[in-house]
Amino acid sequence: MMIAGESLNWAEPLWFWALAAVPLLVGLYLLARQWRRQALDRLVAARLQPQLAGNVSAFKRRVRFALALAALAAFIVALAGPQWGYTMEEVKVRGRNVIIALDTSRSMLADDLKPSRFARTKLAAQDLVRALRGDRVGLVAFAGSAFLQAPLTVDEGAIINALDEIDIGIIPKGGTNLAEAIRVSLDAFGKGEGESRVLILFTDGEELDADVITAAKEAAGKVRILTVGVGSEEGALIPLTAEGGGTEFLRDRSGNYVKTRLDETKLKEVAELTGGFYLRLQNGREEMRQIVDRGVALAKESEGDARTSRLPITRYQWPLGAGILCLMLSMLINDRRRNGGRRTLAVALTLLALPAMARAETAKLPPDGPTAEKLRYFDRLLEQPRGDKPALHYNKGVIYFNNDDYPSAIASFSKALEGADQSLGPKVEYNLGSTLLKQALGKNGAEKKTDLKASIQHLEEAARLRPDHSDTQTNLEIARKELEKEEKKEEEQKKQDEQQKQD
Repeated sequence: MMIAGESLNWAEPLWFWALAAVPLLVGLYLLARQWRRQALDRLVAARLQPQLAGNVSAFKRRVRFALALAALAAFIVALAGPQWGYTMEEVKVRGRNVIIALDTSRSMLADDLKPSRFARTKLAAQDLVRALRGDRVGLVAFAGSAFLQAPLTVDEGAIINALDEIDIGIIPKGGTNLAEAIRVSLDAFGKGEGESRVLILFTDGEELDADVITAAKEAAGKVRILTVGVGSEEGALIPLTAEGGGTEFLRDRSGNYVKTRLDETKLKEVAELTGGFYLRLQNGREEMRQIVDRGVALAKESEGDARTSRLPITRYQWPLGAGILCLMLSMLINDRRRNGGRRTLAVALTLLALPAMARAETAKLPPDGPTAEKLRYFDRLLEQPRGDKPALHYNKGVIYFNNDDYPSAIASFSKALEGADQSLGPKVEYNLGSTLLKQALGKNGAEKKTDLKASIQHLEEAARLRPDHSDTQTNLEIARKELEKEEKKEEEQKKQDEQQKQD
């Protein structure tokens, strides 16, 4: 798999403006040579100049000036701070653990918040994720049931990508099971200090039952819950078709239109039971600021896993050494003619070649560092205006996959797929399909089936682009067999459920 190489950077690139002095000095040198010639013509007759002033070598003088000029240029480059490679510094990360839970029930399609409740919720959640930099953030989607969309991570990009993938209908079971969302979130937090945990629930609060109060009481002391109400008390109709284009609306069994309204009572109670607070989503950024300042910021920071920081290595010694060498050579060269002139010039040219040879020998890629530093390296390249963005995203996906971070790998491969060319496209399709398959093998039920279907789709495209790639065919066959097993399990479960109902 393709991995991009290291590049040369500069710590103080503004010093390169000083190189403008080089052509100025060349012009002054030429002007001084002309003045010197004119002065010599005035003092010494032309026929006597070879005898009286012929022992000065114009060539040596030019070489000496060129060496002094090269030394000046090398010193300026050294001041600019060339950086190549990096060193690793391990630090302990302190932060809070925050899980954002989003209601994906059909009532979130109501448009009493424009363009819809769900669209406004996703925008607010994105603002919240960006405001929580340094904290570990996870993502839970819930409706009639709940599941963990993204585990706790400090990777902001991975959470934003996972957030983009959430949509209405991602959970087939309807309703608003807030109790299940709380329990799934508690499981996602794992073991640790309750004072450092914050759960932020975005929901319209409809169809909540008494079980949510029980779940909130169980969560008290383990997590602080902040509830965000989405919608209005007046309510709105629920469209049956896609967001923004529906003409039909949900009706009850009597044929009357169903109107969904924000239910704030239980949302306030849930928040108060766990020491949190409730607010209604209106402006978006303003409410997210309140959540961070009044809620998350008050939580206790906990020490997380060790992270490594990459510090670039400034290689100023290279141009500095070359400049000192050029300066010494310019001082050693005598512009007077003598028998050893040719030998001195040969030695000078040989010494000038040494710095270039040293650079060629040392310009190698640094050894592989920790995973976090590799990812930061690619993030820095992605921030630059130029570069092969699809290849960089692809490389990040490779690193995530090798570290078993399948959600992040899927997000990176998906970005790489957007602009991949004909040579990279088949590789991305194969790796994306294989990652989805790997992730599916660790799941059960509807989540596993969803990943398997997506895996088959990408592996089939990879097989179409590269029909002779045996690994693609192998993984595609595995994915199809696993999907067939899941479908059989569903059929057997349905039969058992029907039999239990009959019994």
